[in-house]
This record gives sequence, structure tokens and C-alpha cells, in this order.
Amino acid sequence: MANEEPNTEQAPESGAAETKTTIPFWKQLGPGLITAAVVIGPGSITIASKVGAKMGPDLVWALALAGGFMMLFTSMAARIGVLNEASALSLMTRHYGRWLAIACGVLSFTVAAAFQSGNYVACATALESLTGMSVNLWMAFVGVIALIFVFGAKKLYRSLEKVMTALVAVMLVCFVLNLTVAVPRFGIALVMAVVFAAGWRMKNRSAAMALKTGSGIGFLAVLATTPELAQFVGGLIPKMWLPEDAGLVAGMTATTFSVIAALYQSTLAQQKGWRKEQVGIATREALTGISVLICVSLMIMMTSAIVLRGEEIKNAAELAEQLSPLMGGAGKIVFSLGFLAAAFSSTVINAMIGGGLLADGFGLGSNVNSMNNRAFTALAMAVGLGVGFYGLSNTDPLGAIVWAQRMTILAVPLVAITLVVMANDRRIVGEHRNRAWQNVVAVFAVGVLLWFTKNKVVALLAD
Repeated sequence: MANEEPNTEQAPESGAAETKTTIPFWKQLGPGLITAAVVIGPGSITIASKVGAKMGPDLVWALALAGGFMMLFTSMAARIGVLNEASALSLMTRHYGRWLAIACGVLSFTVAAAFQSGNYVACATALESLTGMSVNLWMAFVGVIALIFVFGAKKLYRSLEKVMTALVAVMLVCFVLNLTVAVPRFGIALVMAVVFAAGWRMKNRSAAMALKTGSGIGFLAVLATTPELAQFVGGLIPKMWLPEDAGLVAGMTATTFSVIAALYQSTLAQQKGWRKEQVGIATREALTGISVLICVSLMIMMTSAIVLRGEEIKNAAELAEQLSPLMGGAGKIVFSLGFLAAAFSSTVINAMIGGGLLADGFGLGSNVNSMNNRAFTALAMAVGLGVGFYGLSNTDPLGAIVWAQRMTILAVPLVAITLVVMANDRRIVGEHRNRAWQNVVAVFAVGVLLWFTKNKVVALLAD
């Protein structure tokens, strides 16, 4: 078809030479971590902090459920990307019509651009807490740095993979340190968990079994003797929330289960350079990235529940201030650095998702190196920066948030349903269609999204 992007534009930046299905684990990481980097943003940190401080471990099960949904949809998108040379939105055009690709692209761009403002404000707030300099100055600085990164990187995906992997590592280290100070035995439990996971990759079966058995027993012993940690295991048992907490539950679900970010995993998997025979690797890597997302959110929730139970938290920067009495100035700095890494990674990737899907929806290609993608990414950044400055200069900055919510109502269910359909279409995924259990979970996830959408429509109409 004339309006589809040529296959040459999909040339990957990394991994093209990797034709074997046995690739070292550390080389497999990339797309999933990039997706995790955009989802672990200021919104998810703030919501996890609020949930932990107000409800303790009661919503661990809801976080696990939303994370499971995200794993499923991200792996579906990765599978679609690896099994096809054409992009996901080009496949929509080919099999379902250009109107659907344009709708998904426009709605995704609108949501990304509207929420981009929060990422800029979050970056600036974290930098202000570290330096004392003006938020407005830092917002402009972050905006310029993000633009330089997008236009200055010759091979954008490769640079993106390295930078986002580093930022995710910073987040992990910072939030692990915070929780270890709050609960010293958490560090021991973490070591046991890492050793247990390493045992699964050992070739010597007897040594692996001994390692897994010893570390597993040690991990359970730490849980049994540490009430602060044991209560979060109990949080996996579903508990109904109070009506006034419905907004927190909806917020945590939305910030963990980001369908638009999941859709973009198809593009990232193609840029990684995986081939059809590596579909299993692409799926496992996607699951690894989302596992990191869940772990970070859980650690933030645990820290807030243990240190700040009953406290009112308005934003993540305020959380850093409240950690100071326990951890001193160093605690504030460590948390602020983790928060800054989360905010900046979301600033770049969120705009790339919005800009990339918009360009792809109009048939302009999905290659992250193309000038079309970079230009639309810059447009998303500019809109977000403008809204951010407007919000800082006005006492009522909620207009942009309401606008973004209206677009989310349309975008999220549409993208989720389309992904499920594509993951079951033999013309797109061939024999790698969803299994029966995956479809059952996917339909349940779409039902949850539609339920939240209905509640959001009612709330907006009531305003």
C-alpha cells in the first residue's frame, strides 16, 4: 500500500546482528525498561506514596493486578512488533482502516502532551529542592535539555536505551536505600530474593537447588520475623476500599496500567532489532521491565506506609521533605534524585510516545530516528512546557488536567480493545495468537478500564 511506511525505515539501531535466540540476559534489556521508565513517573510515585501513607498495605493486591494487566498488554504489543516489519499503526491501517490509526495516534498524542506538563513541573520541583533555584528556571532548563537529547542523538534509540536504563538504575538504588533505612531487614530480604533468582539461571542442578532452597528459607525467615514486611504479603489478599478512596484506586490503576505506553512497546521492540525467532525473548524482556515498575511502586508504597502512615501527602516532593526527620538531609537528597530520574525519563519518553504514535497514525513512519518523529516529539514537549508554565502562573491550573482526562476516556479503552483484537488476528501474529487464559485476563482488564471510564465520565459531567 502506498500510504504505509517502507520496510527500510524500520531498520533497527541495535541488535540487528543478533540472530541467535540465546542472547545474554543483560543484552536483552531495553524496550521493557524504557516502557517502565515512562510509567514510573511523578504521577505514579505520588499516587504510590499517597496510597501507602493512607491505606498501608491494603492495596498491594490492586497494584499487583494492575501490574499484571500491564505485563500482558506490553507483551502483546512486543509480540506484534517483533512478528511484523510494519509498525502497529501501519498494521491497523492495513487491516482495519486509516481512521483507526489516526484516532489512536491523535488521542495518544493529546494525552501525552497534556500530561507532559506534570513531568516538567516534577523535574523542576525536584531540582528546586536540591538547589533552591527557581522552579520556572529549572522548567526551562529541563525543556532545553530534553530537546537537545531528542535532536542531538544521532542514533536515538541506542542513546535512549542507555540513558533510560541508567535512570531506572538510579531510581532502584535510591528507593532501595530509602526503604532499607526505614526497614533495615529489607536489605537482607532483597539479597535473599536476588540469590534465589540467580539460582534459576545456574546450569548445575544440584547447586541451583541448594542455592534456591537456602535463599528461599532465608527470605521466608526474614518475612516471618519482620512485621513491617510481612504485612505487605498479607496485602495480596483483596480488600474492598472505602468510597472516598476510589480516586486513589483509580489513580494507581491508571498510573500502573498505561495502555498507550504498552502500545509503544511494539515500536521499541522493532527498534531493538529482534527477529521473529526471538519473539520469546521480546516477551520475557517486556515482562522484566514491567516487573521493575511494580517493584519500584511497591517499595515507594512500603516506605510511605512504614514511615508516614496517617500523614497527608500532596505531592512526591513533599514526601521527600517528610522523610528528612527519619533519614536526615541525605534521605531528602536520595529521594529527590530518584524522583528526578523518574520525572526526566517520563519527560522524554512520554513525548516520544505521543509524537511517535501521531506520526505513525498519519502514515509518516514509526522510526524514532526520522525527522517526522522528532518533530512531533518536540511538539508534544512544547505543548507540555506551555501548559506547565500556565499552571505555575495561575491559581487554577486544572483545566489542562480535565482536558487530558477527557482524552484519556476516549484513548485508553480504544487502544486496549484494538491491542486485544490485533493479538488475536492471525494476519498479524499468525500462530502466536493469545492463549485462552490471556484473552480471559485481557477482557477482564478491558472491563476494569471501561468501569473506571464510566466513573470518570460521571465525575466530569457532575463538574
